[in-house]
Amino acid sequence: MVQPTKLSVWRREFVLEALRNAGRKLHPKTQWHNPVMFCVEIGATLITLLTIARLLQGSIHGLFRKYCRSSRRDPGEGSVGLAEKPP
Repeated sequence: MVQPTKLSVWRREFVLEALRNAGRKLHPKTQWHNPVMFCVEIGATLITLLTIARLLQGSIHGLFRKYCRSSRRDPGEGSVGLAEKPP
């Protein structure tokens, strides 16, 4: 009886080929043909670089301070179309 060979997804050849294909597909010349994905790629790159810059400066908590502060507001505040708050 012949034993089947066990193939792993993480073989070196598979990983290298996947990285080469990803590099080709994410290259800006390729993305230029699809404007929506091109804009998404630029935005993701920009946000990643800004986040890394903030991490290196040690002020990453400053990114989320604004959102944490705004989540503590009154639930009825700024709600349009809901019942009036009692006086």
